[in-house]
Amino acid sequence: MDVLLTIAQVAAAIMTIAGAIGMFVKWIVLKPLKIYIDQATKQIAPNANGGRSLNDLVDKVDDLKTIVIRHLDHHDTPK
Repeated sequence: MDVLLTIAQVAAAIMTIAGAIGMFVKWIVLKPLKIYIDQATKQIAPNANGGRSLNDLVDKVDDLKTIVIRHLDHHDTPK
């Protein structure tokens, strides 16, 4: 019975150490990394242009390009 109790105590100690290491990694490594990524990818001026981003502009320009190409193909306009 003493051996079983000792094994349980060792297992509990190992789990406690593993938990402490996990918390250390989360707070010392992952949290600053997340903060860095959030700062690096945030919008430069989120309230400018109604909250729209440069990607929105690219999508609009691509849509306009498609419309112009369809128009030129349909009306056979000299290029």
